[in-house]
Amino acid sequence: MVNALRRRAAIDYKQMGVGGDTSWGRPVHAPYRIAPKAMSFSFSLEPISANTDIKKQARGLQ
Repeated sequence: MVNALRRRAAIDYKQMGVGGDTSWGRPVHAPYRIAPKAMSFSFSLEPISANTDIKKQARGLQ
């Protein structure tokens, strides 16, 4: 990333919100809540060039 000190990315494992009635404060319905517990996940970033076929790269075909 160019100027990495000025770039920020938020990569979330899960996001709660599906199943709510409103977007202004009502709680999400119980089946769609994320329980408060320790979670972990991982991901990797790969540089690409302008001529990279990103569909093939995403599927690991390159």
